[in-house]
Amino acid sequence: MLAKPQDQNSHDTTNTGTSLRRAHINLMKMDITSSSFKQNKTSTQLRHIYIAQHRIMPKPKRNINAVAEATLMPPDLLAPHHLIAKLKQAAGKNLYYLDTAAGATLLAELNQKFRSTIWLRRGSYVVVDTASLADRDNKLGGEIVNVVGDEKAWRKMSYWPAEFAKKTSSYAEDSNDEGPQMPPSNDEEEEKER
Repeated sequence: MLAKPQDQNSHDTTNTGTSLRRAHINLMKMDITSSSFKQNKTSTQLRHIYIAQHRIMPKPKRNINAVAEATLMPPDLLAPHHLIAKLKQAAGKNLYYLDTAAGATLLAELNQKFRSTIWLRRGSYVVVDTASLADRDNKLGGEIVNVVGDEKAWRKMSYWPAEFAKKTSSYAEDSNDEGPQMPPSNDEEEEKER
């Protein structure tokens, strides 16, 4: 018995994966930034196929929740090479300038598990591992290994630096200073002159 020849349409649908792989290989060979790539219609179609095939999926919600939960509760003890620092400024590319309790400024890299998961704000506190990047010869002074989520719980721990104590109001209840006030009215000025 002779086998039936397959029609062209059924052959194309079964090999779409193969044609996409070929398109991907051809796209990788092309120079994406060249002007000929932008003008060529076939190349544009290949670029759209490549983009559609390699979309980045968001992290699963369970991973985000697990990381957020890990930052809420402080550990019982900090390792000797870990220290708490205050975020001073973002330097870009997951790098941050930090102020330590000793007053020094260091550049630290954010750990992979926190990237695109937890956003750090200026003035927030982090735990830095100063020994993790000691073998590399670069500007980095450490790696951010934890983020202080529940600051109130973290402040109660014995290893919290005294330099990062919560600032109290400058107008204490027992002081004579009443804080900022309105300027005196005309009636009060007349009473003081008498």
